[in-house]
Amino acid sequence: MSSYIVLARKYRPQTFADLVGQEHISSTLQNAIRQNRIAHAYLFTGSRGIGKTTSARIFAKALNCENAPFDAETKKFTYQEHDAIDPCNHCATCEGVTHGNAIDVVEMDAASNTGVDDVRESIIDVVNYKPAQSRYKIYIIDEVHMLSNSAWNALLKTLEEPPAHVVFIFATTDPNKIPVTVLSRCQRYDFKRIKLDALVAHLRRIADAEGILFEEDALKLIARHARGGVRDALSAMDQVIAFAEQPITAERTAEVLGVASRETLMSFVESVLKRDVAHALECVYKVDHYGQDLARFSFDVLEVLRDMTVMVADPGTTNAIELDAQEQQRLRACLNGIPLECLQRIFGIWYQTADQLKNSLSPRLLMEMSAVRMCQVEPVVPLDAILNKLDFLSQMLGSGNVVPADALEKARAFLASQPASVQKLTSDLASKK
Repeated sequence: MSSYIVLARKYRPQTFADLVGQEHISSTLQNAIRQNRIAHAYLFTGSRGIGKTTSARIFAKALNCENAPFDAETKKFTYQEHDAIDPCNHCATCEGVTHGNAIDVVEMDAASNTGVDDVRESIIDVVNYKPAQSRYKIYIIDEVHMLSNSAWNALLKTLEEPPAHVVFIFATTDPNKIPVTVLSRCQRYDFKRIKLDALVAHLRRIADAEGILFEEDALKLIARHARGGVRDALSAMDQVIAFAEQPITAERTAEVLGVASRETLMSFVESVLKRDVAHALECVYKVDHYGQDLARFSFDVLEVLRDMTVMVADPGTTNAIELDAQEQQRLRACLNGIPLECLQRIFGIWYQTADQLKNSLSPRLLMEMSAVRMCQVEPVVPLDAILNKLDFLSQMLGSGNVVPADALEKARAFLASQPASVQKLTSDLASKK
């Protein structure tokens, strides 16, 4: 039997300080303990793999830790204002929660225990009994949105007036499926996706601890692939380590994950901005030829196009974009002179492509034709400018003044570049010359 422990389990946070990118959650929970304002029900929401269940376990350990300063007479914690609040992870209670065998901390998977009988047997029938060893009896229910309506109805009364020694911690990826009557009885905590820089730094610490040599671009690719999820990032990191030789490069990482390399992605976007159809098609061919995920590539392109649009709309922004400094510098060289309207049209074309890709009979052909369309996008003169020019020319003609031949020729050229509805006025101008 293998004794290897995957990175996602080996480096699972055991204290509030270990949580990555969820400082707003850890600070609030620590203050609740410090101020002895422990609610009876908490709802942790957010996408997968960002620390909901882990935070619930840490909170449970902090509430029941045998070494925490606690006054048995007043039944209150006696932490001082600046004391760090973290479980010791050495007492029997903390170790029990860590290993999943704590008597007074019950973990329940609502995905496989959805019915009213499951809730009645696991919670309702035993909730009034005091904790066997700890201060609180804590119920951690994962994927709680999977509970049936009858199960929620059975739990509602207990949730509304629970015994003083009971704390419920619900975790879910879909809070919209939870009844409003339950939401109103819980303190809700929304977990965020981890920012790229924070996740890359976390992966770097783990790589150094494991003695694995990673190129920085390889870690960035893993972090982007995980889309802000720590667990997904560590699982991908495990997979890459098992496949690639050290030092692990971005190219090998992309090959393992089945995604286009960052270089291919940036090269494709550059080709669109430079209106280089041949090279744009070559990038699409390369992604398809090497069996990389076309849907993932299309989404990655969307993210880059979005970041470019933000860069042009607000040149001073930094927090709103995911591109690193080198990528920003590379794209800014291509963005010079390209108006915001063009970028918005390019984004719209590719957004439709990404949306249609899942139902396309030939995803590659769809992407190629969209690439051609994007390369042909030209600046469009705003309607206000067209109307102003027409109004000026009409005023000149109406006043009886002679319009210079060169001015009239420029007007014809300008109108010829506009839609047919505008071009109709060219003949009127010519007849009045």
